[in-house]
Amino acid sequence: MNSIGMMLAQIFTFCFYAYLICGLIFSMWFMIAGAKKLDHGIEETNWGTKWIFIPGSILLWVYLWIKILKQK
Repeated sequence: MNSIGMMLAQIFTFCFYAYLICGLIFSMWFMIAGAKKLDHGIEETNWGTKWIFIPGSILLWVYLWIKILKQK
């Protein structure tokens, strides 16, 4: 039973880090090009303001990606 619990913990940890890495990659693209597709006003903001959106886009990358895909 102990090895099953350890294996589940490792799988969960791997999935968690994979989600965060995908979110980090997505957030870089989102700040450069993707945010303009959702809000045209973001073009006028400076990079200091855009840095605020990075943690949220890392955590919500799946939702933002789906929202961008639905706009096309």
